[in-house]
Amino acid sequence: MANDFLKIFSDGWGRFKSAVPSYDRLHYNKQVEAVLRCGDPVFGFYQ
Repeated sequence: MANDFLKIFSDGWGRFKSAVPSYDRLHYNKQVEAVLRCGDPVFGFYQ
C-alpha cells in the first residue's frame, strides 16, 4: 500500500505543480522529497 502511495505521489507531483503553480515552492518541494525518501533504508526506515 505505501509503495502505491509513493508511486502515485512521485508520478503526480510534477503535474500537480504545473496545474497549481502556487505549490511549486521550496517548502513544499522539501516536504515532498521527505515523503518520497520515507521507507528508503539509506535515509532510515521505520515500519
